[in-house]
Amino acid sequence: VMQLLDGKALAQSLLPHLKAQVAMLPHQPTLAIITNAHDPAARLYLRSKQRMAAQIGVKIINVPLATTLSQAAALTQLKKLNNDDTINGIMIQLPLDEHFDQNELINALDPRKDVDGCHPINLGKIWMNQPHWVPATALGVMHLLTHYHIPLAGQHAVVVGRSNIVGRPLAGLLLNANATVSIVHRRTANLAALTRQADILCVAAGLPHLITADMVKKQATVIDIGMNYNERQQLVGDVVFNDVSRQAAYLTPVPGGVGPMTVVSLMQQVIQAAKEKNCVTNR
Repeated sequence: VMQLLDGKALAQSLLPHLKAQVAMLPHQPTLAIITNAHDPAARLYLRSKQRMAAQIGVKIINVPLATTLSQAAALTQLKKLNNDDTINGIMIQLPLDEHFDQNELINALDPRKDVDGCHPINLGKIWMNQPHWVPATALGVMHLLTHYHIPLAGQHAVVVGRSNIVGRPLAGLLLNANATVSIVHRRTANLAALTRQADILCVAAGLPHLITADMVKKQATVIDIGMNYNERQQLVGDVVFNDVSRQAAYLTPVPGGVGPMTVVSLMQQVIQAAKEKNCVTNR
């Protein structure tokens, strides 16, 4: 019988603990989120973060970048946030408007405030098995696997997708947890042959209906990280849920799986950044 990996319930259960940690801090933990001012999806993601932050007492400052803003002006705004002592974490919510050089902005982030783990230093630390700040989605997936006691050591984990914000960091974290890791992507020959070998299949391709039951090993754990809108404007993942649920032992729903875990993991890291600044020992 397939068990649902209920990220929504797990995230909710962690909030009282986070709220208690915030209450012990001398200053309110503050996260600045740089967003695309003209992207409706960005507003949606921002709202989910604001909702959870309000529940636990974390302050969020939205820094929308208008299309009319120059790259130089955006860099100036970012440096202001880097130097502002009241801001513990800075997140760049990608994608920004295409005229911005995203990589230059990411490289200009203060790595100590990079609570969404996108700076090269923080990505590199994952691959050296010294993780500090980790991309929130990858961290959220690891929390889910740990919470449900899904064994990783010696297991074959297949990650579908190689983005800097999910696929690559998640592969590194799984490797650190002693899994045997394969990364597959759109140029992989015979994708299904590889996904069928996975004890743990993590799908972050951004392609609806990509994974069907015939691509999944019997009793595998399937983590659906996709967030796509179908023709009826409903949120769907990369996995055909009803089909794969007959094959998998564990499966995340979309919505209500990885999404809430991403937000809670981001909040954990904002609180941790505030603790590190105030030298409060981690409880």
